[in-house]
Amino acid sequence: METYEEDDRSPSNILAAVMRYRLHLALAIPTLLVIAVGIVLLIPPVYRSTGTIMVETQQIPASLVQSTVTNAASEQIDIITQRVLTREKILDIIKAHAFFNFNEDSLIEQSNVLDDFRNNVEIEVTSANSGREQVAIGFSVSYDSDSPSVAKIIASELTELFLSENVKARTERASETTEFLSTEADKMRLMLEQIEGQVADFKRINKDALPEHLNLYVGMREDTRRILSGINESLASTDDQRKLLQNQLALAREGGSSGSGSQDELLALREEYRRLSLQYQPNYPDLVNLKQKIALLESGVTIGEIAAAETEAQRNIRNQITALTDKRRFLMEEQKSAFTKLEDLEQRIIRIPQVEREFTEINRNYLTIQEQYTSLQIKAQSAAMAESLEQQEKAERFTLLEPPVLPAIAYKPDRKKLLIVAIVLSIGLPAGIVILIGILDKTIRSSEALAAVVGIQPLAEIPFIHTQAELATKRKYMVYGAASLIGVAVFGMVAVNFLVMPLDVFAGKVVTRFGV
Repeated sequence: METYEEDDRSPSNILAAVMRYRLHLALAIPTLLVIAVGIVLLIPPVYRSTGTIMVETQQIPASLVQSTVTNAASEQIDIITQRVLTREKILDIIKAHAFFNFNEDSLIEQSNVLDDFRNNVEIEVTSANSGREQVAIGFSVSYDSDSPSVAKIIASELTELFLSENVKARTERASETTEFLSTEADKMRLMLEQIEGQVADFKRINKDALPEHLNLYVGMREDTRRILSGINESLASTDDQRKLLQNQLALAREGGSSGSGSQDELLALREEYRRLSLQYQPNYPDLVNLKQKIALLESGVTIGEIAAAETEAQRNIRNQITALTDKRRFLMEEQKSAFTKLEDLEQRIIRIPQVEREFTEINRNYLTIQEQYTSLQIKAQSAAMAESLEQQEKAERFTLLEPPVLPAIAYKPDRKKLLIVAIVLSIGLPAGIVILIGILDKTIRSSEALAAVVGIQPLAEIPFIHTQAELATKRKYMVYGAASLIGVAVFGMVAVNFLVMPLDVFAGKVVTRFGV
């Protein structure tokens, strides 16, 4: 049979291909459909049990008690997830239940079971907008299994682990903070005691030149200077008195030894009286004595008479001179003591700036460490309150909002969607192959295609003639095929009923698998 170019092909080739392979399509489509539906039914179901946990904010205002656990909720969830899904904890869960059958001595099998367990766990965080950030307000803990009861049991244990591990992790974090601050506070206290000892030793060594004594020493120095000034004045007065008494004693002795010179003596006494009157009050003893002598001389009493009458006075003058000499010696000792005390005070005052500089440096270190110690004590007390807050679960916490329940419907696969895909593929794949054959077929199979090639319409069209034998053979094949299909179907149902399960139970499971 001749061929023609692709552009001259008739669309009837596709229809012809369909008609030519109609028996194949009639056999392939049901067969593929049965196979696809069987595969969909044989895919094992996966059940998911989910527990929902809510993240509650701190119940006590943060302005009163500040928590020491500052991790964001999402970060805390990640941390707890890592702690829950550790090898040790997963093995504890697996060993507690008999439905995980594996050889504990085989590390490879154990590792495979752990990997499967982790793959079956899913943590999904629920977030909400808080300003520019996403804040976690809750999360769900799910476990997938081919058994609904296993999914519920493991999901429940994982949920409880999340709740307990959160409390444990937050309490440990708060306890570590409290312990750290208490340890640092103890270190600071020891340093503070050491510096206090240094301060005490420094004050003991420099007790005479401490800065707080400066005002006292300055006052003592001024008092000593005033005392020294008074002693100097007393010394000057004592020296004048001694000199006057010595002059009087000398005059008395001269008057007793010679009677001449009364006028000269009178002039000398008047001159001495005038000089002393400029320095002392009129009732001063020396002035009174001189005044009496001047009066006696002016009255005509001779020096000899006065000398005879003043023998006792001379003794009194000598006694006065002796007393003034003793007084002067005492004042000299007082002056020396005052000079020594003043020099000592000056040395102490000179040392005070150097001592003050050293003491200021020690005191500065003391005040710094004392401030740090006080700050650490306050922080340790706050940390202890925060630890109590975590232990009583008054801070941010995880609360079970919805416990895991026994799943009634498989989570996956979605058999309805798979069934639709199976039907589409079962019909579309054979039909697509037949259509593709028709598209690629370049043979002339109709009068229209022939007319397109030769350019003229054929005079007549003789159809394909089937003999009675051929028709009988076709009918026989169709009957045999239908009988075979019915036999296979009946045999399959009988085998399922007697070897697997009753057909009514099987039908119920099929309906259940499709979620009806």
